[in-house]
Amino acid sequence: MQDKWRIAGATDVVGSEQWDRQKATTLKDILDFTPGVLAQPRNGAEAMRLSIRGSGLTRTFQGRGILLMQDEIPINTADGSFDFQAVDPWAIRYAQIFKGANALSYGASTLGGAINLVTPTGLDEDINVLRSEGGSFGTAHAMASAGSVWGKRDGYASLTGFHQDGFREHNRQESLRFAGNSGWKINPDMETRFYAGYINTDAEIPGSLTKSQLLSDPHAANAPNVSGNFARALDIVRLANKTAWTTDSGNYQSTAFWSYRNLDSPATTYILGQSHDIGERLQYTLVQGPHQWRSGINLQYGTTDEVRNTNSSGSRGDLIVVRDQEALTAEQYLEYDHALTHALHVIGSVQNAYAMRRIEETFPVRAVQRTNYFGISPRIGARYDVDDTQQLFANISRSFEPPTLSELSAGNAPGFSRLHSQRAVTAEIGTRRMSGDTRFDIAFSRAWIDNEFITYRTGGGATYSVNAKHSLHDVFELGVRQQLNEALSLHGAYTWNHMRLVDDATFDDNRLAGIPEHYLRTQMEYRFGDGWSIAPNIEWVPKAYPIDFANTLYTHPYALYGISASYRIPGTAASLYIDGQNLLNRTYIATTGAIPNALGSDQSQFFPGEGRSVYVGLKLSW
Repeated sequence: MQDKWRIAGATDVVGSEQWDRQKATTLKDILDFTPGVLAQPRNGAEAMRLSIRGSGLTRTFQGRGILLMQDEIPINTADGSFDFQAVDPWAIRYAQIFKGANALSYGASTLGGAINLVTPTGLDEDINVLRSEGGSFGTAHAMASAGSVWGKRDGYASLTGFHQDGFREHNRQESLRFAGNSGWKINPDMETRFYAGYINTDAEIPGSLTKSQLLSDPHAANAPNVSGNFARALDIVRLANKTAWTTDSGNYQSTAFWSYRNLDSPATTYILGQSHDIGERLQYTLVQGPHQWRSGINLQYGTTDEVRNTNSSGSRGDLIVVRDQEALTAEQYLEYDHALTHALHVIGSVQNAYAMRRIEETFPVRAVQRTNYFGISPRIGARYDVDDTQQLFANISRSFEPPTLSELSAGNAPGFSRLHSQRAVTAEIGTRRMSGDTRFDIAFSRAWIDNEFITYRTGGGATYSVNAKHSLHDVFELGVRQQLNEALSLHGAYTWNHMRLVDDATFDDNRLAGIPEHYLRTQMEYRFGDGWSIAPNIEWVPKAYPIDFANTLYTHPYALYGISASYRIPGTAASLYIDGQNLLNRTYIATTGAIPNALGSDQSQFFPGEGRSVYVGLKLSW
């Protein structure tokens, strides 16, 4: 685990104790109390929108703008996109969040930074687990995991099944996930670990509603989604090896990985796609007293064969387009941490990145577009240790981000889009404190962005992407974890987002669509002496935000109240929990699409959040 204290910028580490005693099915459940991170459910259960400091802000299907990893192995495909369904919160021990350029030590070519999800190994404690959960909207969730150590070898495996009928019509979702790893301590200076994973998910897509439809009946599905049997079936296989060794000249790590992805999705068009990705990541670290060098090379290549037909009531109709796609991303980085004094460190780093995107259409006519992108991203930062518990930090960086294949293709029709790479200069300043009873993180960042990727969503559900010439992202983050006394603790995260265009020819200095200006998540937990605990919580968006760049159509503010309670049975390894969400049964807008100009009229761009729900779970661990 990379030491958060060494990084001259905002980071976070979140342990599974945060989501162990509640319903946990998405990244939102893992990241909700991390300031600067916005995780919004899209169709209930697994689908969502994820953004760090405005990264991938208008993207409402696959993720982008963040390097998402599991055990430092990319979940992203070679073009930078990722599927949220690849994550199983119940199989994650803790999550590391590196915001913006603070993720450069992983070679992240993204505005948002990186998230690393760490799974258990056979060396960890309490990894033999039986867990089950049931509750509202036909939810059934179960997991079994086991691990052990055999001399210099260890192993771990987990299997998770999930089913939900859904809060809305046409909202059934099912998934099956396997994750396993096996490690071998070859000698005191070398160890290796093999990883294997399989994900199968199948979800109906209820789609978006107009605001008036949502407010009158949030359970409803979009009529074309029902008649077209919109759905998304996804299979993913992942294999990887990570080997680390130490010599007199430093520490080395090699990570090799391969993945296969199969998509079957009747939607606005009927999409069939098969992807193969292969990659290698090499890293070298040298610690010289208080100084540290780190350098690395990341290579990832992927292909995607895609066929799109018309959607005939959930069956394949007439052929529209056939395309073969390739993506190559190569990054080389160098970072040096120099101690000017015992308390003051200066960190300098630089990254060179190259990306190739190639799309070949073989139907209806043959056409090829190949684009190359290059970027150099320097960064300089400083951190000052006030004492052993508090630190000040500041940095300024430049980031480079190439487009994904889905942004460069014309999506549901033949043809191509031509996009520039997204580049930004970001300045950050902040402080953090970690003592026995108190932990807080405060940061402010400003990003001056050129050619920000904007993905518009049409009323029919299709998308297309453009570059916004200039934009500005201001973000203030406050995270607090305070033990008030032996029994009572407070956990909260507040984010202020002020994001706008700059001198845009059409929309002037209007706000960017799709993100709340204020977002607050807080929880107060009281632990009784006999194994009980109770934790009321609030999610609050106090101000409506625009869904169009003309700023003529807005959401509604909302406040959601929940409460969870748990009981650890004395003398056993068993614990029970009950989790109540949205207890006042508020009808609210969870997230939206993004469009250029609504002209003030209602649009089918709104996704309802789930109503009142209660879940009961049991966990046995040893």
